[in-house]
Amino acid sequence: MSAFLLVDDHTILRSGIARLIKASFPSATIGEASDGDAAIRLLETQAWDLLILDIGLPGRTGLEVLQDVQQRWPTLPVLVLTGLTDKAVAIRVFELGAMGYLSKNCSENDVTQAINKLLNGGRYLTSELAEKLIDTLNKHQATHSSNGAACIKGRMLDVLLRLGQGDTVKAIAADMQLSIKTISTYRTRLLERLHLKSNADIVRYCLTRDLAQ
Repeated sequence: MSAFLLVDDHTILRSGIARLIKASFPSATIGEASDGDAAIRLLETQAWDLLILDIGLPGRTGLEVLQDVQQRWPTLPVLVLTGLTDKAVAIRVFELGAMGYLSKNCSENDVTQAINKLLNGGRYLTSELAEKLIDTLNKHQATHSSNGAACIKGRMLDVLLRLGQGDTVKAIAADMQLSIKTISTYRTRLLERLHLKSNADIVRYCLTRDLAQ
């Protein structure tokens, strides 16, 4: 019997995904969490066969949760199921060790295929996303020189997502266990690279590029 942990802050979506999983995996046990801290607590209580993780969570983002999971439970397969569709997020997800990535506008069949693939030790992403990622990587050098947003990755991308959710520098620093000065430096660099002037501009930037939920 498989045990799946489903992490999403939207109750209706979480319930719908749970029902979908139950229809395809009737003997599975499904745990649910609405934020990153609750997810970590549940991960500590028992062994899980699969983590299905949203990115746009309240408090710590799913990317931060994914980092914790890879440090503490490196063999646990993680399927990211999110409303964030920017290619930079998808690339970051795989950099952090996720084994699958799906957008929430995917089909039920996509979810079932992804779960089966990950349970059998494979990776999963849709052919459409795979083509986009390959195109992004092939054009990386040209884009890097012409678009400041292409330079945003790693911790800077994590901070961008948090600022895009409206979180304060102090809150981000506490959750990431970094100094306020460090997060402020990331914020300053983001404003410079994206040619923005304020946190409100960052929020608008993320909203118009599907980087916020």
